Amino acid sequence: MIRKLIVQALCRMNKINLSEATLLRAKAEAFLKNNSSGTDLRFSEVDALKLIHELQVYQVELELQNQELILSNKEAELATKKYNELFNFTLIGYFTLSINGEIKEVNLKGAIILGKDQSELINRRFGVYISDESKPAFNLFLSNIFNSLELQTCEVTLEANHLAPIALTLTGIISKNANQCVITAVDISESYRKIEILKQNDKFLREIQELAQLGAYSFDIVADKWISSEVLDHIFGISSDFVKSFESWTSIIHPDWQQVMADYFRDEVIGKNGIFDKEYKIVRLNDKTERWVYGKGEVKYNILNQPILMVGTIRDITERKFTEEEIKRKNAELENVIAEKDKFFSIIAHDLRGPFNGFLGLTEIMAKELNTLTTDDLQKISISLNNSANNLYSLLTNLLEWARIQQDAIKFEPKSLLVLHVVTSTIQPLVDLAEKKGIAVTLDIPENIEVIADENMLASTIRNFASNAVKFTPSGGFVNISAKPSGDDNIVFAVKDSGIGMNAEMISNLFKLDANIGRKGTADEPSTGLGLLLCNEFIRKHGGRIWVESSTQEGSTFYFILPKSNLTQNS
Repeated sequence: MIRKLIVQALCRMNKINLSEATLLRAKAEAFLKNNSSGTDLRFSEVDALKLIHELQVYQVELELQNQELILSNKEAELATKKYNELFNFTLIGYFTLSINGEIKEVNLKGAIILGKDQSELINRRFGVYISDESKPAFNLFLSNIFNSLELQTCEVTLEANHLAPIALTLTGIISKNANQCVITAVDISESYRKIEILKQNDKFLREIQELAQLGAYSFDIVADKWISSEVLDHIFGISSDFVKSFESWTSIIHPDWQQVMADYFRDEVIGKNGIFDKEYKIVRLNDKTERWVYGKGEVKYNILNQPILMVGTIRDITERKFTEEEIKRKNAELENVIAEKDKFFSIIAHDLRGPFNGFLGLTEIMAKELNTLTTDDLQKISISLNNSANNLYSLLTNLLEWARIQQDAIKFEPKSLLVLHVVTSTIQPLVDLAEKKGIAVTLDIPENIEVIADENMLASTIRNFASNAVKFTPSGGFVNISAKPSGDDNIVFAVKDSGIGMNAEMISNLFKLDANIGRKGTADEPSTGLGLLLCNEFIRKHGGRIWVESSTQEGSTFYFILPKSNLTQNS
């Protein structure tokens, strides 16, 4: 009966640990052995009941311990689940690596970073996923982990098998198992991309500043120190060791502008509205070239209304200034062209109309009064008609040549010419006119002298000078045309007359298109002054020049100079 009760008690203690169960079993067997020799049954039952009571109490204790163990197991399972969730779903990649770099454990994020399944990565070397450029850094990183107890870090990039490059920051330390280490991998690709964007933006801004020649600066007024961009340093021609203070800035300013800018900064910028907006001139420090710059900035004040900081930009506007000067020059040229056109139309409207009116008047007389005209009358009218025709022809020739030269329609074809031949063939019609007027024309030109010139331009120049000489010389006077070598390998031409001459004012206006120098000749011949302008243009084409010597009633001498022919220079 007692044995049965003990066995039942032991069966109810199915959760008891091994050592405690063994102890109880030994105690129970000893108890039965001691009571199997005929011991009083009543005593044995009492002891058994006590033992059963102890066992029941112990059973309760064991059941309570079992409940606590079950609860602890559940908490451990929950903790394990949370650990697995944290391990796998964290935003950081976790790896356990062996001493030779094999992956022993990896979380989900780590697998995603490497672009593989977790199962595929186990026992694979981590280094095979590192780019060739980063492998030396990674190998050193892994070696340092196993040779030091300190935390190690490095930055690597993965092999280029992703849509975009992946950059990682690796942090690692040796584990309790000295043959393994734990490393974390943080994807810093986005940070790299942002840094790259900032670099690109900075490069773009720098290129724009260089293209616009726009530099930036910040001037600490209290500390008397300024900092500037590379572009501004280039504009000023200063190096990195240049001491940047207010005084050093003024030293870069052109001497003619230093006092102006010092006064402007003191009176206008600091003293008034705090706005810097000024064009001024500088002398670059490195090459000493003069440059124009445009500075714009604003002064910042503290709560006491004291100037503490000035920020702004400076642009190199030298090219713009040159352009403005070029525009002014072009405007002047345009005004001159407009004046030339006005002169041209004035000649057509006035000077050309006058000779035609005379010509028309004479032909009208002949048409209406031919039957009443004597032979002498017809002779006089014929002479007048001939003179008018010659004057009109000369004027029209000059007008046409003037129009062509303004349109660059006249070709400039210099060649070696015999001066005497050109002069004689050009002035022959004028000689006849001069003889009728009672004027002697002489030449003083060596037979073999040659000149390099455009034949048509040279002939036009001689014709105009000789025509004017005959026109403004009274009967009984003379005209002399000469050509002689000068000491500077040039030929000097001169057309001298004994005519009415000119005063200083007329001489100064001879080659000005907008000046009215037209006057009638000694036989009332018309004159516009256009021929002299043509001559001036022609001689300038040759690289020569024209000048005049004259006095009232003492005649005039027109000079022009041209280069000698090579034949003459070698003779």
